[in-house]
Amino acid sequence: MSFTPSLSGGRTWLALLLTFLACGLLSLLWSVLALQTNRQCSWMALAVALDSVVCLRLFGMAPGLARGLIALLATALGIALAYWNIVSLHLGSIFGLGPVEASTKLGLDLAMTLLGLATGPTDYALVLIALVGAFLAGR
Repeated sequence: MSFTPSLSGGRTWLALLLTFLACGLLSLLWSVLALQTNRQCSWMALAVALDSVVCLRLFGMAPGLARGLIALLATALGIALAYWNIVSLHLGSIFGLGPVEASTKLGLDLAMTLLGLATGPTDYALVLIALVGAFLAGR
């Protein structure tokens, strides 16, 4: 198994950039959905995992450990961004802050505390399945 992606230099960075951008956009959609339904919507973690795997395959990255790790990283960052936005949007709406202002003022300790209070065992299971699935399907 090769650890280096097999695309040419320019295409590799473009594939990585577009994959992370697609996962970021899907996590923003997840945040809006969670805000509208007033739920965590953790099933969207599976959609982020699927998105990362499909993007890497569509952009022509060769199968292997590198693609699995990149899919795992893109999924983890998408999940983290979504949960950060969900917490900051809910908290920002209480204090009358806009989305950007709420996201920049939220601290890690407060975010982890609020997320821990709102997240249940099913949410943790879905996130774990998404992360493991992204790695395995990405390989």
